[in-house]
Amino acid sequence: SLWGWGSNRCGQNGLGDVMHVVIPTQIPNTQNFVNVSAGREHSIALDSSGSAWAFGNNDLKGPLGLQDAVHVNVPTQITTLGNIEMI
Repeated sequence: SLWGWGSNRCGQNGLGDVMHVVIPTQIPNTQNFVNVSAGREHSIALDSSGSAWAFGNNDLKGPLGLQDAVHVNVPTQITTLGNIEMI
């Protein structure tokens, strides 16, 4: 399972809102995630099928790779990547 807490200004906790979280809270629908990288205002996850997911800050230049520049507060699949193989 995946858990989020702390600052959540851009939805980087993946909990569906932008409320700050003071205790670890389980992020729904992430049971298939096998690898996660968390930054200051965004997170990227890889699921067991090789799909990449992103959530959090996606301003101006679209750093999440979702083809727009809108913050995302729930894990959202990065469809342009296709499947990724972990080595």
